[in-house]
Amino acid sequence: MFAIELFQVIRIKQLFFTLFVAAITSLFLYLADYFLPPIPLLIVSLFFLVVGMNLCVYMLKRVGIATIFLFFIAMLTFNIAELGLFGWNKVLTYVIAAIVFELIYLIFKIEVSSLHLDMILGTAISLTSIYLISPILLSQTILLVFNPELINLLIITFAISIISSTIFALIWGKLASTKKIVKFEAYLSSLGR
Repeated sequence: MFAIELFQVIRIKQLFFTLFVAAITSLFLYLADYFLPPIPLLIVSLFFLVVGMNLCVYMLKRVGIATIFLFFIAMLTFNIAELGLFGWNKVLTYVIAAIVFELIYLIFKIEVSSLHLDMILGTAISLTSIYLISPILLSQTILLVFNPELINLLIITFAISIISSTIFALIWGKLASTKKIVKFEAYLSSLGR
């Protein structure tokens, strides 16, 4: 079932909110890049990306928000390689991965015990696809040689993304109905300033 209700105009204040979340996430990514060795950096970076992207999508409920968020992240962290990518290759890879998320989020509306599986699976698949998209952009022949390191990286990325997204979904389930969150969501969706 295609979720047409998610096609709505993205307002300026929603863009600013997304930019704000991306800026905070980028700050954490810079700190993690400075202090952590590669494997912990991968885990922490995936966690921050999941939390930031899911927060924006849960709050704004719009198609395109994940793409805008990951574009902002890629531009704000242009010169660091928290997931092994940097520069314009990173920007393009993140945007394509976000489009993968948007398609899954639009098409598969699955909810089990108030857990939005479309969000959880969409996040995990899109972030895992980063490591498939990037080699395709560099050279199509790289993907023909599926070495154990790439397979391990895909498994680790998928597992971390699933766990992080599930934890955030459980926390969001508790926070979403609080008065302050409801009022802030209403403000972000309203026509006024």
